[in-house]
Amino acid sequence: MSTDTRQEELITTITPRQFDSLLSAYHKTVPEKLVELDEKRYVDIPSRINERAPLSERTSLYLEEVVTLVDWKLAHGKFRPKLRQLVQQNDEELVLDITRHAFMAYAVVPKGEISTKGTAAVKAALGWLTKLRGIGPATASLILSAGDPEDAPFFSDELFRWCMCEDAAETRKRRDIKYNVKEYLELFDRVQVLRHRFRTDFDRKVTAVEVEKVAYVLMRRWDGGEASMDQRENDAGKKRKVNSAADGREEGLKKTKMQAERAKANSKTNTRAASPTNSDPTNREALERPRRSTRSKK
Repeated sequence: MSTDTRQEELITTITPRQFDSLLSAYHKTVPEKLVELDEKRYVDIPSRINERAPLSERTSLYLEEVVTLVDWKLAHGKFRPKLRQLVQQNDEELVLDITRHAFMAYAVVPKGEISTKGTAAVKAALGWLTKLRGIGPATASLILSAGDPEDAPFFSDELFRWCMCEDAAETRKRRDIKYNVKEYLELFDRVQVLRHRFRTDFDRKVTAVEVEKVAYVLMRRWDGGEASMDQRENDAGKKRKVNSAADGREEGLKKTKMQAERAKANSKTNTRAASPTNSDPTNREALERPRRSTRSKK
């Protein structure tokens, strides 16, 4: 992908046509093994939350749902097995109470924008959620996104990188992410700026979840070319098979060599064992007897 193309696909310059093309490629980009978790994260859990009550009416999540969101996050990003264990240690009633307070605090955020009031509300919601064991600002933002997929972006690595790319030269840089509230508020604001630009300039409505998916596809293309994640996984699998076959051949050669060395060693041992000087003592005496006779004659 050329630098010019990357410049056009920055969050500040991307067009609806480019956006929709990337969005439609999401299902081809995400690994097949994550499809089931995606369904739970993007469809099942948000639907359950919406069926219970609007955000302003004491919505809450169950521990099992929070754990599922954590599973999704770990599968899409860096795997940290201890994180899931920490989250599972939370009490069910505490999770229900904390998430209810968090959504009540978040409910006053103005739709589609961030303001002084909105900033305070998002910070308050994150403050509540991070009281739970194993829940940091990034995971807390995932919980908010499950409750409000339209406006609340998930603090993913891909979305953060895309939001912070000022020009094409920065697209390959791996900016360190602190995963703190300050960074999330900056990310939140930039997502709302994109959504506002699409509404006013193109009369096109996009959701925070859609922006997240576009960032996911785009960052993988920038990092690894046009090949989908499934294709790269297949290539990696083929490479592992080739390496495994090569290792098998090498191991076979080593085994054959060791067998040959053992056979050679056994052959030498058998030869020594079969030698008359090393076998029957009477033979040794018979061989030595003429020597004694010669000495005696002299």
